[in-house]
Amino acid sequence: LNWDYFEVIKLLICCTQLTQEYIHVEIPYILKMYFPSFKKEIGFIFAAASAVSGFFASACSLPFDYVKTQIQKMQPDAQGKYPFTGPLDCAFKTIKTHGPLKFYS
Repeated sequence: LNWDYFEVIKLLICCTQLTQEYIHVEIPYILKMYFPSFKKEIGFIFAAASAVSGFFASACSLPFDYVKTQIQKMQPDAQGKYPFTGPLDCAFKTIKTHGPLKFYS
């Protein structure tokens, strides 16, 4: 096997953190721009930003987590071959076989 589980985990953590930080910073500005009456309710704005950033962080990290779990669970077949050669192969075969929504099941 020629892949490193830690590389997949590092990529997952990086994508989650970047997504969450970006959205958490941008949402308050968007809310203030379109809803000027929310300027006084800063607590609500940051609560909404946290909820939205948490949603998108989860949505972005679930496919990586699914691939990581599939690689960790895989067993060789009767000929000794593994079903996937790496994370990208797992992702492409999952999309081809089950479609992209399989990453969220």
